[in-house]
Amino acid sequence: MSDESIVFDRAAEYYDRTRSLPDALQAQITDILVEELSGRGLCLEPGVGTGRIALPLVERDIPVVGVDLSVPMMERLITNAGGQAPFPLLRGDVTSLPFADASFGAVFLCHVLHLVPAWRAAVREFVRVLRPGGIVLVDLGDNPNPVARDVNREFARHAGQERPRPGLTDSAALDDVMAELRVPLARTRPVAFTHHYTLDDYVRRLESNQFSSTWGLDDATRTRAAAATREWAEHEYGDLAARRSDDVEIVWRVYEAA
Repeated sequence: MSDESIVFDRAAEYYDRTRSLPDALQAQITDILVEELSGRGLCLEPGVGTGRIALPLVERDIPVVGVDLSVPMMERLITNAGGQAPFPLLRGDVTSLPFADASFGAVFLCHVLHLVPAWRAAVREFVRVLRPGGIVLVDLGDNPNPVARDVNREFARHAGQERPRPGLTDSAALDDVMAELRVPLARTRPVAFTHHYTLDDYVRRLESNQFSSTWGLDDATRTRAAAATREWAEHEYGDLAARRSDDVEIVWRVYEAA
């Protein structure tokens, strides 16, 4: 397994289409982040991507700097913003941030650390650039739907993947490291919603290589794993084309420095 963070160049064209949230749910998340970030001064988003999280914050007068490894993703952000960068954007890795110590009043990151094998180095970096009294907000990005998580595990088993996500997937491990760095967990900010989906569509997305967890697989392996996963899911859940509605939560974790 590579020690390098996963780069999302290949996903720039379809990322927003496949990762966007319903407008009402995105608005709830933005409200929470604005509440936490207001008055903190300059805020950093490592893994800013296409601006899914940052652009609504900037519209609410939160000052942001964005960093990402993927230039195509940031180019999509600029397109989403109407053709001009709405805030400073830099190419960089979260494990080696191009900023001085204590540069930011807050750091927020969404669906990043599971992509970073050296996630502890990343945590040390964003704590390094945090000012005393600052906060860190993290959405780890594990699928909030337990059925989808079961499907992911089954697909990975048939694909022969021991660790389809190379970085951090355990919130308790993050809490421990942050506490060691004297930025302990202060609270969680859950957002409840109802997830509407079909298992047929979810397995199709795995097979069609939309998720970073499948990018290391060849076409034959993905096809074989998808077929076996469909067979398993039909046995476990019945008709894969049936529309499902499950109540789930997205959880933002809030850490506060002394």
